[in-house]
Formats: sequence, structure tokens, C-alpha cells
Amino acid sequence: TRIDNGRLLPESATSSIGKTRIATSSLSDYQNMFAAAKADGVFLEPVSGYRTFEEQALQRLEFCTPNNTFSEVFTALRGDGVVCNPLVSRPGRSEHNKGRAIDFGINGETDECTYQDTAAYAWLVDNAANFSFRPLTGSACEGLGEPWHWEQ
Repeated sequence: TRIDNGRLLPESATSSIGKTRIATSSLSDYQNMFAAAKADGVFLEPVSGYRTFEEQALQRLEFCTPNNTFSEVFTALRGDGVVCNPLVSRPGRSEHNKGRAIDFGINGETDECTYQDTAAYAWLVDNAANFSFRPLTGSACEGLGEPWHWEQ
């Protein structure tokens, strides 16, 4: 399936990490990062990873259409002129669609700015680059972007 900025990663090119999936090409880096965090006494909980085109569309609808009007739905799926809380990329433009993004959380929950106050976040800031992961920066969470979202 052709998408806006590349090809949709087939699910067959992903591997399980806990209850979610990641691109198999990123698995070794993730496993090494997870092991290093654990050795430092920090638990990284992956809550969301690879998303199909359809799963990304559902995320976009959930967080970008507060009034659930036709106009909002159309704009959310076709254009960038919509406010999403939290930020959610259009289907086909998300690193989640490529299997190269992981959302971390606490007790199965993510999308919270308070993640920036956790030991896991502090550890990621100090160490994730050693495993080729970087944070998503932006306007959410007082300019920090999405502290729970890390990608290769």
C-alpha cells in the first residue's frame, strides 16, 4: 500500500516487545536499551509501537475530532489543519507506521506530560541516544514534545 511518505511497513517485518510491536530492524537496539535500563534499576514499559495505517487513522480520529463532525473527521484524515491533543500524525506520516517509534508509559498508560517526571524519562534523556533513539520534540508538554514518545 502506497502512503504519503514511503511504504507501509508490513506487520511481518515487526517483532513483539511486550504487548506491542516494533520494526525487526530496531529490535536489537531496543533490547539493548531495555537491558541497560534494567541494569540501572529503571523499567521501560512499552505501551505503543508499530501501528497499521488503520490503527494510526483511529488514533487520529480519537485525538483530533473532539466534536466528531464530518468536517473534523475529513480534515483529520486528509489534512494537517487540525489540532490534536496529544499530537497524532496523519496515517502514513507517523514513525509508528514504520515501526520505529515507541511510546513508553506507566501501568499501561501513556500520552501524559507527567511522564517527564519519571525515572524512566530521565534515564531515556541520558541514555537513549546510545541506542539510536531520540525524543520527539515539539510544542506539547511545555515545549518538550511528547516525553513518552521515542523513535529511531
